[in-house]
Amino acid sequence: MRVFNDCYGQIAGDALLRRLAQILIAVGLDAYHHQGDEFLCKGESREELNAKLSQARHIFRESFQVYAEGRIQTIEGTNFSFGIGTSLEEGDAALYEAKKATAQSESPEWLRKIIGAGGRGQVW
Repeated sequence: MRVFNDCYGQIAGDALLRRLAQILIAVGLDAYHHQGDEFLCKGESREELNAKLSQARHIFRESFQVYAEGRIQTIEGTNFSFGIGTSLEEGDAALYEAKKATAQSESPEWLRKIIGAGGRGQVW
């Protein structure tokens, strides 16, 4: 999230979080903002949570437009990781593993654009 905010600005980052919250609710999740870019979701079973979070991830990956750096920009390839557990500790551990697996896979389109543009003068 920090890299996204650094490139597109905090207003765009806030819009991204609002978009995620709207999607989580739209797929039927009982979702709550926890801290920073983290949300907590309650469900009846791991299977239900996994199905709904996977559906939300699919929708979240679709391109969308946001006002950033003085103009409307199309953002593509956004994604999120999730972990499922019966306690915060178990969920955090699962989230850590999910983030580690995601970091080893392909970077999102918006991040490749930042790197391709030279990272606004920064080394990425």
